Amino acid sequence: GEGWLVETDTDESRIVLRVAERLPPESYQALKRGGWRWSPTRRAFLQYLNPRGRWQADEVVKQITTGAFKLSESK
Repeated sequence: GEGWLVETDTDESRIVLRVAERLPPESYQALKRGGWRWSPTRRAFLQYLNPRGRWQADEVVKQITTGAFKLSESK
């Protein structure tokens, strides 16, 4: 998508969510509540690669594409 990317890292059993800009606090908190963790070394949010993680990734993608999830303060 524009300003974001979801990919899988099968070597480390993780789902990786990359965002182009710093997220607004409410979006950051929503990801944390969903089990996502920020990885400073990867500069991305990570989720375990399992059925729950896949569901969480699908939910985030749906929310981003419908506009329910803000990727920046201005959008």
